[in-house]
Amino acid sequence: MNFVKVPLNDMGVVMTKNLSISLTFVLFCVFMQNSFAQSFGLNQSYFLTDTGSIHTVRSYNTPEGYAHLFSPNGFFLLPEFLEYKKGSYLVDEDETIYTVDADGYVYSYENSLESKITDAGDNFFITRDDNLHIIMNTGLIKTIDSESYEIDSRIKKVGGNYLITRKGTIYIINSIYGSIKKSAFTIKEKDILHSGSNFLISSDGVLMAFGITPTGELRINTYKNYHFKNIKAIGGNYFFDRYNNLHTISASGIIDKGNPRLKNQVRGNQVPVITGRNYFVYADNSVYLVDSNGQEHFLEVFQGRILTETK
Repeated sequence: MNFVKVPLNDMGVVMTKNLSISLTFVLFCVFMQNSFAQSFGLNQSYFLTDTGSIHTVRSYNTPEGYAHLFSPNGFFLLPEFLEYKKGSYLVDEDETIYTVDADGYVYSYENSLESKITDAGDNFFITRDDNLHIIMNTGLIKTIDSESYEIDSRIKKVGGNYLITRKGTIYIINSIYGSIKKSAFTIKEKDILHSGSNFLISSDGVLMAFGITPTGELRINTYKNYHFKNIKAIGGNYFFDRYNNLHTISASGIIDKGNPRLKNQVRGNQVPVITGRNYFVYADNSVYLVDSNGQEHFLEVFQGRILTETK
């Protein structure tokens, strides 16, 4: 394995990045990025199996002929030895951090934590020293010193790509630029009925979608629907309403591809038995992806037992 030092920010914070990918994988990644422009993706994730392997789910659907799920070699991860299993990263008992980039590659940062994690979102975590660590869509980790960002009060709730303070202010984590930005929206924790990775639903049925555009701009869209109060299943960037219609939120915060009244029962009355950050699985092990554009895709029937999902 090759080890390189990767500078993460202007403050001199450095972590060790363990690159366990072969030249073939590198060429494949370059081909994919050049041919299909997949440098923008914010909802990648993974699942673990009973054999200790990790299978990553890219933020986009691969072309026909390419593997839909990616299982990189060199990793043996069992849920019982993991302290955190979040949307785009894991932390094991030895404080090694594993991150997933938009193309499904996994990177490890060995013994990287200098302070304990106090709050963990899907693409960021905060340590006891109040430093903010952002998992970039490239798989890198950017650390923002506690003195270099400011929130209006203590953290009350942590979402996937957002956090909410005691005053109810919503802050969005940008994993393209590696920044945190205060929004104009507020909500009290008691008024939150459901929460996903890049959205939440209030007790009166208002869906709030938190998006980052490909240029790194913040976008928040809202839509009110009484039926959103009662849902059958929820994942990171999607949910199924009481009538089993699938509703998706794109990486840019677009609800249902711009048509919130869209009725989309993926498999009739069947409800997914596993819901992840950007995928869901039915009882027959059929895996579906919800990509960064909010479009669902059937990937494959997975041959194995899924132990851990991410939201």
